Amino acid sequence: MASSSATIRHATREDVPTILALIKELALYENASDKVDSTEEILTRTLAHYDPSTSTFSEGFARTLLLSDPDGTVAGMALYFYNYSTWTGVPGIYLEDLFVKESYRKKGYGKRLLKELAGEVLKVGGRRLEWSCLDWNEPSLKFYESEIIGAQRKTAWVGLRVDGDALEKLAKSLLRLERKKDTLDDYQQLVGRHDGLQDLMHVIAEADGSPAPTMDFIKSNLGLARDFVEEFGKATELYNIAVCRVIGPAMYTTLPREIRDMVYEYLTPHRLDITLRPCYPCAESDLLHVYRRQDYDLYFAPQPRSRDDWLCPEHYWRDNVISPGVAHELMEAWYRNSTFNMWADWICEGWPAEWLNTLLNNDRFGARLRPRELITKFAFEVQLSYRRGEIDSHWQKSLLEALDSLFILKEATQIDLSVRFGFAEDPIAALRAFLVLIRPAFLRLRKLGYRCTIKTVRRKPNPLSKVIDEWVQELETEVKGNDNAGLIGV
Repeated sequence: MASSSATIRHATREDVPTILALIKELALYENASDKVDSTEEILTRTLAHYDPSTSTFSEGFARTLLLSDPDGTVAGMALYFYNYSTWTGVPGIYLEDLFVKESYRKKGYGKRLLKELAGEVLKVGGRRLEWSCLDWNEPSLKFYESEIIGAQRKTAWVGLRVDGDALEKLAKSLLRLERKKDTLDDYQQLVGRHDGLQDLMHVIAEADGSPAPTMDFIKSNLGLARDFVEEFGKATELYNIAVCRVIGPAMYTTLPREIRDMVYEYLTPHRLDITLRPCYPCAESDLLHVYRRQDYDLYFAPQPRSRDDWLCPEHYWRDNVISPGVAHELMEAWYRNSTFNMWADWICEGWPAEWLNTLLNNDRFGARLRPRELITKFAFEVQLSYRRGEIDSHWQKSLLEALDSLFILKEATQIDLSVRFGFAEDPIAALRAFLVLIRPAFLRLRKLGYRCTIKTVRRKPNPLSKVIDEWVQELETEVKGNDNAGLIGV
């Protein structure tokens, strides 16, 4: 146990050499001595130092607590900074480095520093103290998770970082993007001039092989005038084609892929409601329909990437407009970003594997893409039939076939299951019976790495969420000891 004469205080400017020495000793312990770039000059400039004469801190990005042993030696430190939670609306503290010298361990000094930090959190009205620990550092993890400290691992979150050359590349790319935006703004002002816009459209018309539109059409399209005319659609089409022909190839050659993917995310749908109601007579490829605007459209368009294909506006998707490279990436992003929500108001025998295979094995764009390797978000809705205390046996058999079909999806796919209640005399009893039915399939899915969620679809406040939450916790207990891939959620 630590002696009562051990002291903790905030570091001053004069403590910088000691702080640097502790940082280097910690890096040595973590086998990362070559990663330390800090110097005394850097720490003096960037840390917030305590001034005992005024009881204030200098400007800086982080503060440091130093613990001194009764012999007067600084035995450990806790270097931290403040963060903020948007959900709770209160600040907190992130502990960047906690370190106790090897010769001073087993004295409770680590606990003393954490206790002091917890007090700092409460001083500012905060609610949480957070830090990270290397996964191989088992002694520290056991200490943090002990009853003494009470820390919990954040299994549902993945830490991400951009640093070094990647950070500089990202910053420069975004700066170029801002400059391009400024340039486009300048162009919009220039095209307000009659002569400049007319010349521009003549060049575009010659390249497109179509007659140049009149100034009224173009000005109307650009919002420069509100005299909308009958040929407004033609002006809009010409303008979009012209813009995409310039922006598409330029984006492909100048922006890194991660920035291009950000752009594609805005151009692709986020959810597709695919109905599982077949229409007869129709070809096998016509079984899948997409529900939109109170109507049904074929998922596989007769002429993909054409003006009649409502899922992809032709001025975005044609190879000769945005370039083959951008078109290919945009189609890949369409599969990758979209959640394919399969409706199943009723389930008939044999539909799951047949129709899901149709979705995964056929490229709707006719571009030889492989949807099975690209689709990572899948959802389906079922309507539960529950009467006289039991689930309909035929519906139950078909549901199990539907769950079995999910294993043909790519591993690590996000699978969201929504349950609607059709004829259910006792919704809670119906839900419990349903959860018992799907439990084996959900266990298998999770152990194979699929990410799964389940919810009920109810407009009013949902009293069934507690039942699902209890079920999830029981499932977590059963799979404890496995990795956390595919964490079940509500």
